[in-house]
Amino acid sequence: MAISKKPLTARVRVAAKGRGKKFGFVQTPLVAPIRRKVRANGKEYLTIAGSDVLTRGARRTAEASARMQRRLADAFKKGRLSKEEYLRLREKIESKANRLHDLIHRQTTRLAERDPMLSMLYNKAKFFSVLGEWIKERKGKPLTYIILDVDFFKKINDEHGHLAGDIALKFFAQAVNKVSKQFKGFAGRYGGEEITVAIPRDERHARTFALMLNRELVASFQREEVVRSTLKGKLFTFSAGAHQVKKGEDTRTLAEMADKKLYQAKKAGRDMVVYSIDMAKSNVTLAHSIRQHRVV
Repeated sequence: MAISKKPLTARVRVAAKGRGKKFGFVQTPLVAPIRRKVRANGKEYLTIAGSDVLTRGARRTAEASARMQRRLADAFKKGRLSKEEYLRLREKIESKANRLHDLIHRQTTRLAERDPMLSMLYNKAKFFSVLGEWIKERKGKPLTYIILDVDFFKKINDEHGHLAGDIALKFFAQAVNKVSKQFKGFAGRYGGEEITVAIPRDERHARTFALMLNRELVASFQREEVVRSTLKGKLFTFSAGAHQVKKGEDTRTLAEMADKKLYQAKKAGRDMVVYSIDMAKSNVTLAHSIRQHRVV
């Protein structure tokens, strides 16, 4: 199968100056990333839109490898190389080509699993795939799903521009990813400005997670001059809804239950985390204000 010379890019890197340059991000279209199978050096692998550099590098290396192997074979036939030298050099060339293909496989797999803009997060499909595996393997241990949403994100775009909105979202995603790792969990992008998290804790830890995330945002906001100047010195708030996995529940049920609590958090005034706890054999839902640290 020949390598297509058509452009593989379905996303355009923004050539942002000044404050946007530090947070180089990618605009995404309303279509799924283009995936093509590419054959090089006798091997087939998947290439993802936006991986043009990897594809070109693989093609050049495969072509160079093929040329060198032809020259080696020709030299061997003409008696300029001994059989031992020929086999040794051919093995060396193949070894280097295989290492490159392994690297490309890892990189393209990462591209396929990660959000195109927020590369530190899983994309939605990969997140729920991993979450499904965690649900199957939890064996009665607590597992809580949290959905987070930047408050008044549209207002950030309207007042400061979409470039500022993207910078704010990436800043938020970095903080969420960092805190989720502290809980030995993982994070993904649900869609828009919504980010999802899974942590191996009971539901009441959603409050602790939200407070820790708020502290991380405040501390990072003081350090990141680019973000601070972009948002005119005003840090956004966020809302969250959480639901702990119960017997028989799947990823869809988790998402629906947590989404309802996120809606309650917004309805209660935003800057809230809504979660439930078991008290006296009954389930009590609590709304906790994040920045003011008060129970509502």
